[in-house]
Amino acid sequence: MSKESLKLGKQTDLSIFTGTMVEMTWTEVKKSAENGEVVLFPIGIIEEHGPHMDLSPDVYMAYLFCRFLKQSLERKNIRSIIAPPYYWGISEEVKNYPGTFSVRPETFKSMLIDIFNSLSSWGFTTVFIINSHGDHTHVNIIEQAVKEMRDHKNMQIYNLGSLNMDVENPPVFPLPRDGKFEPDFHAGANETAAMYTFYPQKVNVELAKELKPQNSFHPLGYCGDPASFSMERTVIEYYKADLEMDTLKIEAVLKKNEEINKNHGGETMQIEPMSDFFTVRLEGYEDVMLNNVGNKDGYTKLAELLPQKVGELLDLGCGTGLELDEIFKTRPFIKVTGIDLTQAMLDKLQQKHPKKNLTLINASYFNYDFGIEKYDAAISFQTMHHFSHEDKIRLYSKVCAALKSGGQYIESDYMVTSQADEDFFYSEYQRLRNEQGIPDGEFYHYDTPCTVDNQISMLYKAGFSTVKMVWRVMNTTIIVAQK
Repeated sequence: MSKESLKLGKQTDLSIFTGTMVEMTWTEVKKSAENGEVVLFPIGIIEEHGPHMDLSPDVYMAYLFCRFLKQSLERKNIRSIIAPPYYWGISEEVKNYPGTFSVRPETFKSMLIDIFNSLSSWGFTTVFIINSHGDHTHVNIIEQAVKEMRDHKNMQIYNLGSLNMDVENPPVFPLPRDGKFEPDFHAGANETAAMYTFYPQKVNVELAKELKPQNSFHPLGYCGDPASFSMERTVIEYYKADLEMDTLKIEAVLKKNEEINKNHGGETMQIEPMSDFFTVRLEGYEDVMLNNVGNKDGYTKLAELLPQKVGELLDLGCGTGLELDEIFKTRPFIKVTGIDLTQAMLDKLQQKHPKKNLTLINASYFNYDFGIEKYDAAISFQTMHHFSHEDKIRLYSKVCAALKSGGQYIESDYMVTSQADEDFFYSEYQRLRNEQGIPDGEFYHYDTPCTVDNQISMLYKAGFSTVKMVWRVMNTTIIVAQK
């Protein structure tokens, strides 16, 4: 495998396998996995790039970026291995141009999942995708494949292009030049300049200079102004900033995952069935929730947010009723239906409020029929951060249907700000389920908090008309969704 250091600028080696695992023996790949090296996975497509470039830019740019990224990571003592470049993608806009290979979405997704499964079977656990093709369907399928692997495999996969991470001292990117023709989406000034910088032998310069600006992909298969490529003077500066940013993202992800893994006990952690977890912790549960978790203000705030007109309330995962303790202070006659998996908690709630209008149901709120347009409002407090996106959307759809017109669902829950954190929690939960032989469909206690943005998106998908985050202290967040 080539150890030669790359230099920014013209590349003379046109092989897309140089420096990748293709040049390694199977024993070397095995050792790389055993050493915990992260996988850099370049994804592009073979497609037309106007009359002035060949079909290769997306493949070469994803591959070369991985080569430079590997070098940058090595300087931070982060070891990585580059997977073979992938180039069978989706191209909706220019698929009718000769030379553009566009596969069906289901084919693309299946191929990605098979590749991820191969990497996983060899022992690799962390993959960073470098995708250089911007077709919306193409990008969406990548995200779907990543999510499916996160939900069902002990594997952490991140698409660097869509990964938002807080990093220290982020690089400053150069601004677009004044007077630049826009839009510049495909084989225009930017892409032509980048290819000319790194692979000038692949650009027909004389033809490029003759091309007129196009604000769509047709009729010549480019969108932008390739003739002005020589005016793009910040290609290397932008490339360096991009490299630095992705290096910092990967460093931040790995550091965060290490901290989370340490805090959650790694492989020694034993997870318990949801009901059993709370039953054995009934004594002292309220002190933990009020003091250690930092929710005391959240209970008060949730009660304040509940509209005064609410006469009938649905409380999901009501537990011992800490949120109801606050609500009853100002609404002593409100009618409440409380649902919880743990009978011991419901018994304690009944003992605390024997004269309140309470209907307590020992059941899974995923399976219980809430009815249609029955409740003025629904609430949940610190109960939703244990379930998958699919389970939540299914539940939220039931909640939305159970609310009267204009009704509100108020959720206070543990939420994170980073997609990397969410991905890690889900991946770790799946690892523990797999190792402990837990069947699908059974609810076990493990925190899998989602990002605020994902929570809001799920509620919209469930049918709510408006969804807003209204309060957040540390990781305790309150979202209000209105039907």
